[in-house]
Amino acid sequence: MRDTILSVLAAALIASGTACGNLTEINTNPNGPVDVPPPSILGNAIQQVVDVVDGVNSLNIRGGGLWVQYYSEIQYRDEDKYIVRPGTSGGWELYRGALEDFQRMIDKGVAANTPNWAAVGRIMKSYTFGAMTDAMGDIPYSEALQGSANLTPKYDTQHDIYTALFVDLTTASQQIDPAGIGFPSGDLLYAGDMTEWRKFANSLRLRLAMHLTNRDAATATAQAQAAVTAGVFQSNADNATLLYLSVAPNQNPIYTDAHVSNRDDYGLSKTYVDSLKSWNDPRLPVFAQVNKDTIVANRTYQGLPNGLNDGEGPALFYISRIGANWRETPNAPLSLMTYSEVLFLEAEAGNGVGSPAPRPRCTRARSARPWSSTASPRPPSTPTWPSRGWRTRVGPRG
Repeated sequence: MRDTILSVLAAALIASGTACGNLTEINTNPNGPVDVPPPSILGNAIQQVVDVVDGVNSLNIRGGGLWVQYYSEIQYRDEDKYIVRPGTSGGWELYRGALEDFQRMIDKGVAANTPNWAAVGRIMKSYTFGAMTDAMGDIPYSEALQGSANLTPKYDTQHDIYTALFVDLTTASQQIDPAGIGFPSGDLLYAGDMTEWRKFANSLRLRLAMHLTNRDAATATAQAQAAVTAGVFQSNADNATLLYLSVAPNQNPIYTDAHVSNRDDYGLSKTYVDSLKSWNDPRLPVFAQVNKDTIVANRTYQGLPNGLNDGEGPALFYISRIGANWRETPNAPLSLMTYSEVLFLEAEAGNGVGSPAPRPRCTRARSARPWSSTASPRPPSTPTWPSRGWRTRVGPRG
């Protein structure tokens, strides 16, 4: 009997020892993996970039959109007077989110010898850093994204950042293999079509080249010519566009700001509305909504002058809000880059060296096409690239 009791106690001790040895396992979340492949990383990172670049509080409306006078602040008018509050940034939050993810994709692609993973990581990293340096100038780049290994990365000049982006975009375009392992899931822009990613890389390279025309015309010419030769967007089907969903939490951020957060802080700028009216621009009903004049017959498109103090200007119901296509539509798409922009970039270069005058009008028509069913199709064309350089019409860039 004594031996039996001892045996039972020994077994219990062994069992309890084993259980105690596994106590730390309860701190491991089986639904929160610490390492995932790039297809599982890409989708969320893309959405963060689009939200920041095309959304409300960072690089679009409450910042650049006010300062180029597309929009106006109808209340809390700090940024409209160049008083930047902490919630307005040039995209700093991307360092701790999407940029880290894009670097992980590059590293994993190199380690796994999967060029398409690295290529998409390079393209999106280049897009993000391009937008950030355009907004803020010198920023951490070469020593960024090292985590705790470097908590004080140096600030690189915009010139050095642009030089590195050209290298990364060239590498990405060349290493893409449409038949290779890619993104069977997670690709919210192109559904795994690597040929489209190559066009995006080259089109972005063209954009960055055009930004340099006032600073380094020789580099601008060489980079733009190489980008077009490698193949840029050829139709609206190539657009880098994110399709949002009609249900939370993946709704269009402009809709979310107005109808989920219940904010009403922004209208159209008088500068922008008056310009569109003067040109008889057919996109006005898309970019703006008619105002809420109490006399229905008098309702029209009206913008608010920028830079006013709170309470100044007409009553707010006279001010047109952002177009219903975005502000009132939860699943409205937002784009990182479009075919119409590529045509404008090509026309900008072509006009500087004496291309035919109709080219800008053709480009404008293509810009209007996604918002109109009346625009007639026109085959794409590629400008010539004379060696004598481009007209430097774009504002100074670092």
